[in-house]
This record gives sequence, structure tokens and C-alpha cells, in this order.
Amino acid sequence: MYYLYSRGFDFDAATNGHFLTVNSNFANIKLTNQLFMQIVPQIYYLKLEAQDGFYASSTVILAKRNFPLSLSTIVNKIIQTNIAGSKDFIWNVTLIYSFSKKYLKA
Repeated sequence: MYYLYSRGFDFDAATNGHFLTVNSNFANIKLTNQLFMQIVPQIYYLKLEAQDGFYASSTVILAKRNFPLSLSTIVNKIIQTNIAGSKDFIWNVTLIYSFSKKYLKA
């Protein structure tokens, strides 16, 4: 669980923002000997000035052991909101490439 506060400087954007979330992480869920997945569910509250809303989101990652590519999707669903411009259901799919540790030396 965590809380974020934001303070905007632009006059045409929200000046005060509050974000409160409860999330979890279910990692290394074995599907086969080589395939595994990770699920990160989240429920959050967002307040921008006088508008606010409750949302649910989840990230799901599908990966193969010792393989640099994995597939991820993020979905976001409104539970209840009055924030202008909110869309009821948003999702995306991402292809991830993970570099070997030999490329990350500092």
C-alpha cells in the first residue's frame, strides 16, 4: 500500500493530486517447466481537485525461462469516477526484451 501526492504548477492542469493504492504481486506462477507468469493486481483511489474515482488494474506478464523476450498486458477498469476524460476500460500489450547482466555492469 502506498500514497502519492502531487502538486501541479500549470494553471490549466490539476493543482493537487492524491493517489492511494493497495496492490499485490504474485510472481513465478508455474505454467509449464519453461513458462511462468506474474500477476500484479491493484485497486486505487485518485483525487484531482474536486473530482475523484476508484479504479482496478492488473498487470500480467508471461515469460519463458532463460529467454530474453516476454509478453505483458496492463488493464485498467473504472469502478466509480467523476473524473472528466476517464475511459471505462483501457488495456495494452507490451513486448519486453531483457538484457543479460553482462550488459548492465556499472
